[in-house]
Amino acid sequence: MHAVPLPLPGAGNKAGRLEPPAIGAIVEIGFAYGRPDKPFIRCVLPFGWDLPAIKEGESRNQVRDGVYQHVDDKGNFENKTDESLTDIIGKVAELQCKTRKVTANIEQDHRSPKTWLGSEGENVLKLLSELMATVSALASTCASHKHGSSPTPNQAGDFSSQASQANSQKGRLDPITK
Repeated sequence: MHAVPLPLPGAGNKAGRLEPPAIGAIVEIGFAYGRPDKPFIRCVLPFGWDLPAIKEGESRNQVRDGVYQHVDDKGNFENKTDESLTDIIGKVAELQCKTRKVTANIEQDHRSPKTWLGSEGENVLKLLSELMATVSALASTCASHKHGSSPTPNQAGDFSSQASQANSQKGRLDPITK
């Protein structure tokens, strides 16, 4: 019965929650308008399957063992997958929480044209930029400093080069710092 329409808890044009029953599942068939040429699956019956256990007030959408979305009776959500999870958002994604913990076992990649990293009042990248400016100024001061009538240090060229490097690094950081 591969051509029998699926049961839909809600549907619209190009919308709905589509979940075909597993091969071998027991289903209840209905006939729209009592017409034998309009069969549809009214529901999938749970006979013969090991179903995930849930408590009263909970909801669970499970694709297979270990891959699910679970809402407990307190309103906590848990999404679990052993594959990839991708959210594609057209405008703004905002997360507000007391504590956020992100753990990546191999690497984490964050990219954006402008970045703010830190607290409400302090941007760590801005502080890093200011530190680069301080290092540059320090290297410039060291390059030209004298003790009385003594000549500039033998390393004046090195200090000047390091000041230039710090300015160059700052120039790379500032455009991406919000």
